[in-house]
Amino acid sequence: MVVSIVGLLSALCYGVPAIAIGLVGAILGHVGYRQTKERAESGGGMAIAGIAVGWIAVLVGLIVLAFYIYFFVWFRNTVNNYQYPTPTIS
Repeated sequence: MVVSIVGLLSALCYGVPAIAIGLVGAILGHVGYRQTKERAESGGGMAIAGIAVGWIAVLVGLIVLAFYIYFFVWFRNTVNNYQYPTPTIS
C-alpha cells in the first residue's frame, strides 16, 4: 500500500512515475492479497487498499501524462502559427 501511495503522490511529476510506481504497487498488492489468503493471515484489507490505490495512481498518471502531451502539442501549434510582425524600415 505504501508503494501505491508513493505512486499516487508522484503523479505531478509528468505522470510517468505514477504509472510505473502505481503499477508496481498494484502488483505487490495482488501478491500480498494472495499470500494472506494462502497463509490465513491478516492484512487482506491493506492488500486490497494497495491494489485500489495502485490502479488509481496508474489512472491519474495516465490523465496527467495526457494533459502534458495535449498542452505541449497546443503550445507547439500556437508558436508555429504565430503571425510575426514584419519589420518596417523608417
